[in-house]
Formats: sequence, C-alpha cells, structure tokens
Amino acid sequence: QIENNLADVNRLLATIADLNAQIGRFEVNAPGSAVDLRDQRQARFEELAAKLPVELQDLSGGRIRVVARNAAGGEVILVDGANAAGTAAFDGSQVTAGDPPTALAPESGFIKGCLTARDGTIAVLRRDLDLLARQLVASVNQAYNPTGATGDFFDPTGATAGTLSLANGLSVSTLKTSDGGAAGDNSIALAIAGLATRRFSTATGDAFDGSFSGFFSQTVGKLGQALAGANARVEDQANIEKLVRGQRDALSGVSLDEEMADLMKFQRAFQASSRVFQTIDELLEIVVNRLGA
Repeated sequence: QIENNLADVNRLLATIADLNAQIGRFEVNAPGSAVDLRDQRQARFEELAAKLPVELQDLSGGRIRVVARNAAGGEVILVDGANAAGTAAFDGSQVTAGDPPTALAPESGFIKGCLTARDGTIAVLRRDLDLLARQLVASVNQAYNPTGATGDFFDPTGATAGTLSLANGLSVSTLKTSDGGAAGDNSIALAIAGLATRRFSTATGDAFDGSFSGFFSQTVGKLGQALAGANARVEDQANIEKLVRGQRDALSGVSLDEEMADLMKFQRAFQASSRVFQTIDELLEIVVNRLGA
C-alpha cells in the first residue's frame, strides 16, 4: 500500500506542476483569473496532503511551491512552479523524495499510517504468529521424532508463520503414527494430539506461556483491541475534519441563504427605484401637458 500511495503522490505532484504552468500562462495579463484551474490545483493539493504532510508556498504568477519536511525539519521541495522535483520512493525502511532524494519524516497522512501499522500492530502480530509457529514446529517434531534419528515432521530451519513447511522426504509412505511399528500402536499420533491441551512456559525455554489455543486467542484479542482503537481514532479525526472544513467553508464559501437574502434586497431596491422613476415620469408628463395647454 505504501508503494501504491507513493505512485499516487508522484502523479499528483506532476499534475500540480502542470496546473502551475497552465495558471502561469493564463494569468500573465490577468492575475487571479484562472479560477477553475486554481480550484483543480487546490483539490489535487488536498488529495496529496491526505497521503503525505505537505506545505504550500505562494510564488509569482499564481504558481505555488509544494514542500515536505525531513527529520531535522528542513524543507524538501517537491514542486517548484512548473517543475516536479524528483520522484517519491520507498526503500523498505524510509520514504524519500525531492532532488536529490531526501529522507522524509511524515508525521501524518495515509503513508504515515501505513508505516505505523507496519512497525506497530502488524509487527507485533507477525512476532506472535512466528512464536506460535516456532513452538508448533518444535513440539510436533519432538513428539514425532523423540530420538531425533528418524526424521522430523516439519522443517525446523528458520521456522516462521510465513515459512512453515513439511520436512523434506516426508510423504504418505514414510508418515508414521508410532515409533515401534507394532500393530495398533498409535503413540506418536496420541502425543501430537496431546499438544492441543499442553501448557507451555517461557521459563523452561518454550516460545510463549500457555496453550496453543490460549496464545492464539490472546493474539487475536490484542489485534481486535488495536483495530477497535484505530476505528475510534478514525471516527474522531473524521469529526474533526468535518468541523474544520465547516469553519473553512464558513470563511471562504458562499452561503446560499445569504445570497438569496441579498438578491431579495436588491430586487426590492430595484422595484423602489422603478417606482421613483415612474413617479418622475408621470410628473413630467403632467407638467408637459399643462405647459402645452
């Protein structure tokens, strides 16, 4: 998602630079006249700001400069008039932009949210699932191959939730349910089944404390709490955004009620003026007629 959003960022930067160029040409002899182009640019700027924290600086000719901030708080120019500076990119650890490429320190926006989720909640979830996978591999292999001489069930090399795999050479023909091979002996199957209720302890070298099901439920519960908290914060921020937009529109927008009231006031003023001219015309007509008489 970070890379997809950075692709959108680069598209928006190029669009803003192009609109800057159009506005500059359009307003050479009529400053402030490219209203539609300015509205388009403002919409693209707001879309950009939702993904990456940016600032706007006014330039001559109706153009703008778009800047971001590095970790030290210094400016990183992203758009300078009609020129988009460099390309925003992600190397797996940090976001860079500008020309030359400079590491940014986003404190808000969708990209910041992705980084926070990756390094916070998602990282914790991945760690817990890896602990679960590591303990599962170790426990099942111990039950399946207690002597360590007859082959494991899982591949123990670098066991994680994303790399969990069966051991090389394991097949239907080599799968065993007992160690001795006696008829009716299913000791290995029973040992593996018993892992479902076994309680593990980090004090004895296990990966976590508790049972498999208990640890998994705890992991899912933590994820649910984090998700609920994130949803609550999103709702709070949406309400704040709605309030701020309302205040902005109240200052810069057009009130239809006020415009209608003004229109009615002007209409009445025009009607009153018409009556005045009509009265004057009637008086003049009377005067002319009497003089003519």
